[in-house]
Amino acid sequence: MPLLSKQRKKIIREARLEREPVEVEIRRDFSPSAAGAALLSEAEKKLIQQEKEAILQEARQQGEAILEEARRKRASYVEEARREGMEIGYRQGMEEARRKARILEDEARSTLEEARRVYRELLEEAEPRLIELSLLLAEKILQKQVSLAPETVFNLARQVLEEARAGETYLIYAHPQDVEFLKNAWKELRDCLPEGAGLQMVADKKISPGGCRVETDTGYYDATLEGQLAQLKKLLLGGEENVGNQ
Repeated sequence: MPLLSKQRKKIIREARLEREPVEVEIRRDFSPSAAGAALLSEAEKKLIQQEKEAILQEARQQGEAILEEARRKRASYVEEARREGMEIGYRQGMEEARRKARILEDEARSTLEEARRVYRELLEEAEPRLIELSLLLAEKILQKQVSLAPETVFNLARQVLEEARAGETYLIYAHPQDVEFLKNAWKELRDCLPEGAGLQMVADKKISPGGCRVETDTGYYDATLEGQLAQLKKLLLGGEENVGNQ
């Protein structure tokens, strides 16, 4: 579920500066805690949980089907040995039964191993979908938090400015509805910067409400909701996918 979109840089100053992305650790707990999850509607939580259970149920059913086939074969071997025992005599029948029992044991062991292998593969195939569901849950919680706490963008912008503190010009890109809020808090944000540094707010509809991107003379800092979800996805995937700033 792609959550990132390429954001066109706006040229505010006369000379265009080449900037490299800088990852900023946003010090907020966005894990789906009990309090955060409570913000979702019961219908949304139930739907996501049902999807997860359906994926795992499919894996279990296929594994159980393989084991059931092994049990069926075992019953067939036992019955066949019993019939042969009656036909060719007790002693020979028992010897044949033991031989087939050994064969059955080997086949059962092999079948069980195959069932475990298939089950592991099914879980591995289901993992990306489970990650998508986790990201969907996190995204909904973030959006709900933003709608209930409009000062979210101010807190993010202030944290980034306090950590950046490198450069003479600072541009804060945010959603138009957040820009007005930030302008009203301009003095508080300006106090986070070195003396003499310039600060401007720029409206960008491509940025979701509640997030922002801060550009300086030396680079830019991604504090958008999309960027935070990208970092979460990178963490869940163990850093295997390149989901950095685009």
